[in-house]
Amino acid sequence: MIDLQNTAEKITAARREKGFTQEELAARLGVTAQAVSKWERALGLPDLDLLVDVSEILGISLNDLLDKSKQGLPPQSGQVYDIYRMDLRNVDQVNPLLMEFGIGLAPVIARDEYIERIASFRRDMATRRKTGVLVPAIRIRDNAELESMACKLYHMNEEVWSQTFTQADEQTGESILLALTGWINTHLPLLVNRQMTKILLEHWRTYYPFAFDGVVPERISLTRLTMVLRELVTAGRSVWNLPRVAEVLDEALETGRDGVKELLDRLPAAK
Repeated sequence: MIDLQNTAEKITAARREKGFTQEELAARLGVTAQAVSKWERALGLPDLDLLVDVSEILGISLNDLLDKSKQGLPPQSGQVYDIYRMDLRNVDQVNPLLMEFGIGLAPVIARDEYIERIASFRRDMATRRKTGVLVPAIRIRDNAELESMACKLYHMNEEVWSQTFTQADEQTGESILLALTGWINTHLPLLVNRQMTKILLEHWRTYYPFAFDGVVPERISLTRLTMVLRELVTAGRSVWNLPRVAEVLDEALETGRDGVKELLDRLPAAK
C-alpha cells in the first residue's frame, strides 16, 4: 500500500517550497482547493490523471511522491499507471452479449485471432484513453439452426443486429467486427449497470479507499452512482476516473452545486 501520510507530507512540503497556496496549486491543476486539502491531510491521493501533473508542477519525481522505492513499484514515470491496470477477470459477471453465427461463418469467427481482437477491444474500452466502461462478456457460439452464413447479436436475450453474408472471408470478418464494436459504441449507456459500477468500485477502492470510505454507499448510493455514470457516458465522457467522480459528487453534496454539470466540465471526452 502507498503511505498516504508520507505522500501528504511531501506534497505539502513541495507546495510550500514553491510558494504556492493550496488555492494556487488547485488552480494550476484544475481541481478545487478542498481536493488539495484532502491530499495534504492524508485523506486521499491525487487521481491518476493528476499524478504526473502534480509531479511536474511541484518539481518532485513520481518515485519520491509515491515512495515507490519502498513499495516495489515500477521506477519509470511512464509505468506508474501499470499498477492501476484494470483487472477484467470479473467483468464477465456483467450481463453478457451473445453473438451467434451459422456454421458457414465458422472459418471466419471461430479463430483465435478473431476472438483475441474482440478481447482486445474490451480491454481497450476499459482504459483511461477510451470510455472506462467495462464492456460485458461477449459470448460467441455457432448455431446450426441459423442459416449457414447468418450472424446475429443479442443483448439481454434480445436480438439487436443481424446480417446474412454471401461468403466467409477476411472482409466478412471485418464487417462483423465493425458491426459488433459499432453497436457497443452506439449503445454504451445500456451497458452501464449496477454490476459494472460495483466492479469498478471494488477495483478503485483497493487503491483509493479514502475516495470512497464514508462516501459510497453512505452518502452516494450505488444506484445514484450508476445513474451518474450512465449520464456521463451518454454525454460522451470517460468514466475511467471513478475516484474523481466520487470526489466531485461528494463535494457537490456539501456545497449544493450540480455535481453532474461539474463532472461534464472536468472529465475528458471518451475517444
